[in-house]
Amino acid sequence: MSQEKKLLCTACARLHNPAQFCPVHPDEPLLDPENDDVRYELINLDDRARSRTYTRWMVGLGAAGLAMGIAAAYLTTVFVNVAFGVFAREIIVGGAVGGGMAGFITAKVRYRPRFRQWTRDGQLDSSSFDGAHPE
Repeated sequence: MSQEKKLLCTACARLHNPAQFCPVHPDEPLLDPENDDVRYELINLDDRARSRTYTRWMVGLGAAGLAMGIAAAYLTTVFVNVAFGVFAREIIVGGAVGGGMAGFITAKVRYRPRFRQWTRDGQLDSSSFDGAHPE
């Protein structure tokens, strides 16, 4: 065999020559990306990272939307017309939902799976969230 099998470090998502540990991350063991169990673990790592990304953006922008909804409800009640006070709850909930949706869209645009090239195998896998084709 002229080519040695390369092994993957999950910390830096790079292939390295066979060794016991990654030269950059000595505490991380190197894994064989051709092993099915390793592929499933890589898919699991990408899924957890995607969940973290979506949760952070949706909660963060949802909270910002909630704060803006509260401010908008207060300002419309005080300065525009007291009759708008009837819609205060709708304005507040709308701000929170709108912020959450903005967070969802932002996370969808920003998230990129780290281990896609080792888990895809030229086909779409079941963990693909948006159904996009591999690049």
